[in-house]
Amino acid sequence: MAEEATIPTNPKLTIKHVATGLKVEILDYFFTEFQDNIDTKYNSVSAYGRMDPLVNYQGTTRKISLGIDTDHLDSQDDAAGFFEVISKLQRMQYPVYEKGGNALTISRPPLVMVSLANIIRGGNGGPLLCAMTGFSFTPNTGFTPLDSPYVRF
Repeated sequence: MAEEATIPTNPKLTIKHVATGLKVEILDYFFTEFQDNIDTKYNSVSAYGRMDPLVNYQGTTRKISLGIDTDHLDSQDDAAGFFEVISKLQRMQYPVYEKGGNALTISRPPLVMVSLANIIRGGNGGPLLCAMTGFSFTPNTGFTPLDSPYVRF
């Protein structure tokens, strides 16, 4: 009898810190929130004698907001692995400094490469270069390592 291939229930969410190479892969989760907003900006100038304004393109920004929940932690080992992922995501929020240790010696900013199936991808189909502008870890009230933590970034 042929062996059946197992299909993962969720696509792999991969986040890699560009400056350090620190990487997390999240497989077991469900979305609590997902927004992908693209904002194109133009400078609109009204001109005498024209019905329509003249518009000059100024730029495009993209903001992705993603919330995931993982309430499947069955053991202390699962919880320890999950908290290692949380710790790595927290460390990805900081730049890398040159020797000197003050804010004037930042050598690399806290940029990340993110990929999630065909939902979050760069223009070439590879990971999307992002500036992660925040990260929130909100465990449930009365939380234990086996309860369902909530992650939003």
